[in-house]
Amino acid sequence: MPRQTVTTTEARPPIVALCGSTRHWDALAEANLYETAAGRIVLAPGCNLRQPHPLWADPNRAGRLKQQLGELHRRKIDLADEVLVVNPDGYIGDSTRSEIDYAQSLGKPVRYTHTPDTTRYTADVVVLTPDGRVLLIERDWPPYEGAWALPGGHVDPGESSREAAARELDEETGLHVTVGDLRPIGTWDKPGRDPRGRYSTDAYLAVVPADTQITAHGDARTARWWPLNHLPDRLAFDHADILNTAVAPSS
Repeated sequence: MPRQTVTTTEARPPIVALCGSTRHWDALAEANLYETAAGRIVLAPGCNLRQPHPLWADPNRAGRLKQQLGELHRRKIDLADEVLVVNPDGYIGDSTRSEIDYAQSLGKPVRYTHTPDTTRYTADVVVLTPDGRVLLIERDWPPYEGAWALPGGHVDPGESSREAAARELDEETGLHVTVGDLRPIGTWDKPGRDPRGRYSTDAYLAVVPADTQITAHGDARTARWWPLNHLPDRLAFDHADILNTAVAPSS
């Protein structure tokens, strides 16, 4: 029996790719619902590595899957007519910012569920050991992809910068400290310190035992203890200044 070809005169519905942090998984699902109800084809993240699952229970497999999902989502952006950024309270993380930059490089229209804040707030942590080492991560996302930096990240809605510092340290290196373990160093908010826009960061100091174990997770490609007298040639952002302030003798 000959194969029949079905034709239609109806225009294809617009395709929208959802971008946003999986920490806002419920908000992504809600955006998917509303965009679908509005008659759009929705391409959304399909895995939430923050939720336990046998597919990514092994850390090595989780790392490989994270890279695979990142590339897969860029292919979704390739297919989409536009991008919708799901950013409750204006929050945009590093991986989402990278996806926005990619979409804009392709000329894709980008809209937001919430207007991005003029100033974004982050927290960074200088972790030292008594034998003179500092904990650094290799960044896995632009800007400064592949560069060494202090652990840290965006302050989530409803949390203090000190709470964000402890959370980001745990998420990126597996190192758990309490908010009481963190001593304020200062605030860095000079315009131009971050190529993504206006960012203000609160920096904190923590001192841990010399034999403390670390494992890279989340936005960190790798994590490593560096001797203070043998650091990388350059640190991302203004983290060298933050580190120098942290180790400077008290007046």
